[in-house]
Amino acid sequence: MCGILGVCLDITTSRSADDILRLKTDFADLLAAAEVRGTDAAGVYIVNKDSEIVYHKAPVAGSVLADDDTFWKMLDDFVSEKTVAIIGHTRFATHGDPADNDNNHPIFDTPIIGVHNGMIRNHERLNTRYRKAAEVDSAAIMSLLRVKSKNKPMTLSTLSNNLHQLEGPFAIAVADTRKPDGIFMARNTNPVKFFRERDAGLLWFASTSEILNDGIGAPVDKTFSMPADHCCRIDSKAVAGKLKYRSIKSSDPGSGLSAVATTPRIPREVRQYSTSTTAALTDAWTKPVKKKKSKKIKQAKVCSKCNEIINTVYMGGIEQDCCGCVSISDMISG
Repeated sequence: MCGILGVCLDITTSRSADDILRLKTDFADLLAAAEVRGTDAAGVYIVNKDSEIVYHKAPVAGSVLADDDTFWKMLDDFVSEKTVAIIGHTRFATHGDPADNDNNHPIFDTPIIGVHNGMIRNHERLNTRYRKAAEVDSAAIMSLLRVKSKNKPMTLSTLSNNLHQLEGPFAIAVADTRKPDGIFMARNTNPVKFFRERDAGLLWFASTSEILNDGIGAPVDKTFSMPADHCCRIDSKAVAGKLKYRSIKSSDPGSGLSAVATTPRIPREVRQYSTSTTAALTDAWTKPVKKKKSKKIKQAKVCSKCNEIINTVYMGGIEQDCCGCVSISDMISG
């Protein structure tokens, strides 16, 4: 169980300095609230139209990253009226040591960058065809999209025609550095909830309505779900208007997997901020004086039978407990 979260912006909406400050503070609060989905690592990436994509991640809880000087310096430097999206992730590690920061999210596989909640069970098999950039299973998603987008910017068809190759639950938010005027989202069984602030030109999302409520005060009854087995592209028009979904192609066991090797077009620059949570900063930055206190993290529950940590997996429309006694494959087949 991990958490994905973020906010997409209508860049045609005029924003004051106070509006930008409120946006950054709300995102930081949302990232801290999402640590209920995992505290092994946290990260964020920022998409700006006609500009570079930047990201920052570290093997710390969301509330720690949200109070980090480097995190705030990045927000101050890159969040503006031209910001298309700010995307975050909180990690509950399953495969790939969080101490190796390449395994934490966002995962960047030139020119694709993204975050993932779920588990890709066939990542090793996919790796033989689409070489992934990190040990973590989620990296198989980015390598698949990198190869399938070939030397052109990713489209909605890239997702809808290829995500069926992933075996296991997923919810993703990805971007392409070659066309940074929007992001792509997709999910099968793992949840995604939206909250729209139309007057402010903002579309928020998180793994659950409760995270949106705890982070930015979104009324639970005003949130809405992304449909299962669908994908969508979110740009300024979608934020101001309506989300348009496309169904993900059904899996065809007899089709096999393509092994086409391609050379991607040279992408825009992607800059990684320092992963040190104690990095010294020399430039001025505007961290708000008053910050919400992060919630106390509950200790993980351990199964009395198999002594494994009891995780929560979203399957069949409900969240289910999962440990060593119950495998995810059993849940899916059941």
